[in-house]
Amino acid sequence: MKSDSTSRRRWMPPLAAAAAIVLLAGCAPGGEQSQNSPAPQEQVSFVEGGTVAVGVHADPGNLDPALALTLTSSMIYESMCDKLFNADDTSTVFPQLAADFAEFADDGGSATVTLREDVLFADGTPLDADAVKFSIERFQTLPGSQRAADLRFISEVEVVDDLTVRLHFTGPTPEGVFYEKLAGRAGIQTSPTAVQTLGDAAFAESPVCVGPFKFESRVAQDNVTLVKDDQYFRADEVHLDKLIYRILPDSSVRLTNLKSGDLQVIMRASPIDLATLKSDSSLVVTEYPSQGHDYIAFNMGNVAGAAQPAGEIDSPWAQNPDVRHAFEMAIDREALDKVVYSDAFEPACGFIAPQSPLASDELLACSEYDPEAAEKLLEGAGVDLPVEGTITFSNSPDFRRMAELIQQMANEVGFRIELNPQESTASIESVQGGDFDLYLGTWTGFIDPTISRFVRSDDPSNWSRYDDPEVDSLLDEAETTMDTDERTAIYEQIDEILREDLPMVFLIRPGHISASSADLSGMQFRGTGTAVPAFAGYVDTGE
Repeated sequence: MKSDSTSRRRWMPPLAAAAAIVLLAGCAPGGEQSQNSPAPQEQVSFVEGGTVAVGVHADPGNLDPALALTLTSSMIYESMCDKLFNADDTSTVFPQLAADFAEFADDGGSATVTLREDVLFADGTPLDADAVKFSIERFQTLPGSQRAADLRFISEVEVVDDLTVRLHFTGPTPEGVFYEKLAGRAGIQTSPTAVQTLGDAAFAESPVCVGPFKFESRVAQDNVTLVKDDQYFRADEVHLDKLIYRILPDSSVRLTNLKSGDLQVIMRASPIDLATLKSDSSLVVTEYPSQGHDYIAFNMGNVAGAAQPAGEIDSPWAQNPDVRHAFEMAIDREALDKVVYSDAFEPACGFIAPQSPLASDELLACSEYDPEAAEKLLEGAGVDLPVEGTITFSNSPDFRRMAELIQQMANEVGFRIELNPQESTASIESVQGGDFDLYLGTWTGFIDPTISRFVRSDDPSNWSRYDDPEVDSLLDEAETTMDTDERTAIYEQIDEILREDLPMVFLIRPGHISASSADLSGMQFRGTGTAVPAFAGYVDTGE
């Protein structure tokens, strides 16, 4: 998964005239693949029916798409909650509930989306333009919505006719920004009938979407079970009867269960297990690069929860940038990759993925690992030594190894770091509420930059509550600038400020590893690291 190049990358427009997929940022059409799927289905015979158990790393938490925060929830949505658009493992966009790609106004001020005909939610409610308007406006206005910031660029949802909506923007919006949001969780559609009948709290316990599978049941910290929705518009392509997402935080336990046959699919397999996975002929291993990153975020001003404005925190971590810089200089990213990920991945030194068309040498540059300079900087920072702090993190084996190594590196230069491992959803709740000094997290990313959610002052996903008006202004400019080179230049300005203020430290860009039983065919994959079994099935061998 190593890459030899960190130079600026650009997508080149394909020569094919037929538009069936779209590549973000340039959004150039090309290819001959189905608009229903990022890849054509394999020509195999399936055994109809059966259950697939999928091993995931953490409990999904809240399952209302408006409020969901976890990676596991997005994994489950891929089989339960279709979006207006979606994107495959290379961030190649394809229409999902939309009948085709959006039609953009010449001035970039609006986009018209036409919906597929005869699509029903799992409760039988028609998916029409009114339902799309309901979903988007609910995401924008529901208290605590995690999608509101994603949809801030939409000023109005106009119902043109039963199957057409026109999304009006607050300003010119690049297609990359549009698809980054609506090919993500903000593009999920939820049944207005179910929301209005159940109420928000009950809907979170039994969500109703459009998808190959529908929600059946859940046992907290154990499993989520989905069953085939026979009303789904592609139901004839759905071969399985049931999907069970089993929560197994330890990657080695997921591997053991896969090899024993208790699981048929595992996500987020550890690189440490890669050789074992590849040596087993009964398994199929899929690897692809990530657009995201592992990172450390500092609590810069979260005194009353991430939904509230930033306050003042009287700690050296929040008050003194030299402390944060000394911490970064003490971290050997190459060693982290070697110890935690068996040298399988690459350092992440900025917020943008190397494969993005907006990437540049400046945005990908790494700060130097220099423990001696870190120690001197800390000694001259005018703070009491050692500088104490606690790292909160989700208690997976990989993150525990990473946290322990960071602790060791930091303590050698004048810090005194303690570790606070928690169950995944508990760690998120702690950090959201401001109960942390440092947070070790991961983000799956997207080909169009997603740094806004970490540093925009009023974004509820900015758990650090970093607040810089110039960064906010530049983000507005970057997200309303149509020219790719101009956008890169703006992101370079943002990057320069963030490297000076250092509200977060980027660590590793972990690739994605999934494994499944060789008895299955038809698996799909997403850039978030999600293996999608929705259209998979057991192969009919004729025996």
